[in-house]
Amino acid sequence: GIDGLAAMRPVSDHSAITLLRPFLGVPKARLIATCAAANQPYVVDPSNTKTAYARGRLRAAADVLAAEGLTAERLADLAARAALASDALDCYANRLLAQAVFWQPAGYAEMNLPRFAQEPAEIRLRVLRLVLTQIGGAQPPPRHQAVQELDAALQQPYLAQRTLHGCAIRAYDGVCRIIRELAALTDNAPLTPGATRVWDNRFQVTLAPDAPEGLTLAPLGIQSHDVLDAVAPGLRQALPLGQVRATLPALWQGETLRAAPFYGNGAAWMTCRLLIA
Repeated sequence: GIDGLAAMRPVSDHSAITLLRPFLGVPKARLIATCAAANQPYVVDPSNTKTAYARGRLRAAADVLAAEGLTAERLADLAARAALASDALDCYANRLLAQAVFWQPAGYAEMNLPRFAQEPAEIRLRVLRLVLTQIGGAQPPPRHQAVQELDAALQQPYLAQRTLHGCAIRAYDGVCRIIRELAALTDNAPLTPGATRVWDNRFQVTLAPDAPEGLTLAPLGIQSHDVLDAVAPGLRQALPLGQVRATLPALWQGETLRAAPFYGNGAAWMTCRLLIA
């Protein structure tokens, strides 16, 4: 698509990491000559010439492509123009994201479908990819065809639950809920007192220094009302959607549920902050 044609960007952000590629516009021959003149060692990636990869086959055919007008300079110009188009599309997608998508503190999203439906298909598809990637936390983003099929389904008055990219999606009464899929949630890890970790790419959880030892951070899961009311009184009333509650981070000691976020005495052991809003 247009984003692929835009190729690598000089600056790209990935969560807390920013990648800088200042030499993308410098021809390879000039880079090699500069390194040679400065006696600077450099590394050659052997996979660049392997014909098992498309990029290797295209490099091998560079002279043939150039004879047809597809020179390196013209391809670079195409990438630069595609980047401008991609940035413009992202601008409109971010506007729709701000106006139609509402991130909920429990780590899921609600989307205003009438507002969503007003935009062109490409903008809708970009927003769906963004939301699915944020909630599902998986890379790379979902396949284009799968997102297209979801977009078509959301044009109907009602969408029975379906799953995509680690998310459960359901739509009715003009609202689409995109929730983390419990079956795809596998983030279970020990958490020591005083430690902080990112859980499921949705929450940052900090355990208090005076919390007990031997705790594990894992999904709350489907629990009986008796268990929830004993461990996290008020959670059921504040968050009636059991499917959402099940995907929250919780503290376990062996097979025993010790704390759920926001509610109950044990909740004082953990500070839970949503990262995806």
